[in-house]
Amino acid sequence: MSGLDRTSVDETTLRQLALSRPVSDSGSQPLFPTQADAFFRADRLRVDGSHELTAEFSIQVVVDGAGRIEWGEKSLALGAGMTILVPHGAGRVTLDGSMTVLRGRPPKART
Repeated sequence: MSGLDRTSVDETTLRQLALSRPVSDSGSQPLFPTQADAFFRADRLRVDGSHELTAEFSIQVVVDGAGRIEWGEKSLALGAGMTILVPHGAGRVTLDGSMTVLRGRPPKART
């Protein structure tokens, strides 16, 4: 529990934590403030067409829509309500279709 800060925060700090982060170049919308990246990351992906993801462990939940996830020579049909665990070993994966996906990822690597 050492990563948990239970102290109160002022209104300015609270507003900064609640600010939406911009959509990245890869088209994903981070759901948590930058300070959370050291512990856990989650993004909202709005897929309309084809969206390639880097090789990394993730858990993906299809919120709405339908499509496919492809890796190597394999693919799997996706629909709303499905949850997929993507191991790092799958390499780069591609999401195709029209869907919204929530992607949970491990902490950002420390440099």
